[in-house]
Amino acid sequence: MVSSQAPPSVTSLAQEANSFQSLSVSDLNTQNSLVDKFRSGIKWIISPLRRCCSSSTSTNRPSPKPVVDSRCLKPEFNRVNGLLKYFCFGVMFTNGILGFILFLIGLWSSFEHRKISHMPTTNQRQSKSYSSFNFAGIIVCIFGLLFFLLCIVSCLGINRENLNLLRISIVGQFLTLIIFLSSATIILVWGGRIHHKIGETMMTGLKMHYHIDEGWTAFFDKLQKSYFCCGVYSFDDWNNNPNYACTQSNLQQNIDACSVPFTCCKTPQKNDQHTNLQLSTFDCGQNVSSINDTPVNINEIQERININGCFDEILPVIQQLIITTGVFLLLICIIIFVTIFLTYLLAFNIRLTKSDVQRYCQKQRRSHTDDDTF
Repeated sequence: MVSSQAPPSVTSLAQEANSFQSLSVSDLNTQNSLVDKFRSGIKWIISPLRRCCSSSTSTNRPSPKPVVDSRCLKPEFNRVNGLLKYFCFGVMFTNGILGFILFLIGLWSSFEHRKISHMPTTNQRQSKSYSSFNFAGIIVCIFGLLFFLLCIVSCLGINRENLNLLRISIVGQFLTLIIFLSSATIILVWGGRIHHKIGETMMTGLKMHYHIDEGWTAFFDKLQKSYFCCGVYSFDDWNNNPNYACTQSNLQQNIDACSVPFTCCKTPQKNDQHTNLQLSTFDCGQNVSSINDTPVNINEIQERININGCFDEILPVIQQLIITTGVFLLLICIIIFVTIFLTYLLAFNIRLTKSDVQRYCQKQRRSHTDDDTF
């Protein structure tokens, strides 16, 4: 039992982000409209920036630290919803696991293609692996790591009811929302340019990195086998590859000159006389191009290899993938927006609780001061 003459035991509150001296009572009034609460939240989020700007012009006057009487910590002042708190914690914890998985995937992809790019090759000028896969792996790795750290900060802020960490969480989620929303808009609006860019990237991989980069080699072999196609736009695209180029100098140096990869060959069907086909498939891709624009028998070539390009075959798949990716990113944006709203609502409840406790304790201290005066 504490006597009325004895000074009450006090504990200090955080002065920077948890201070409510700059907030009026109306800012945290639960009867205010949603717009007023939103404005109050914006003021709270940008309050560190405003204090930083005002500190350079104002004199550094030490402000009194707010104190709380231990008797003020009553349960009726707690406006933090436990269900909301732990639901936000569960959502951010799940997002953190997903971010860590993205980090591991990007790390594995980056190291795998880095290992392939350092494999010894006969042509040192072209030994450098195509960097698109490696670059994509690095981007996924960095984004997964940053998102994982953001979720860790969010979980700590939610669990400890720390307004500084919650402010960082809201700002980070808002930046993530902008990134995903911009990506979804670019994918859905500029789908045609994405088609063209994919075609250019495939042509670059075909010209420079087939048989050099294991990733590109496996990609084209699998693509040509699965879709019964050859090259990007036609089988003539392989004439742009140094190994398959149909030139006089290449004929003397490379046995693959004027030919196409084995995966361009037509596969034997069950109803065909596949005995002869199996014997001829080993050299079916030979001599499909000519030197100095000499006419070739396209009908004879068509009997041995697939002449249609792979890009036209996979174009419907690319279009469907672009639409699916854009819609998926929009769904992620909706989830992030809901998470931001819930985190903001939790931060508002924490601010409201601390404001109520501070005002009640100030009233109690005034009453004690008046009693001591009389």
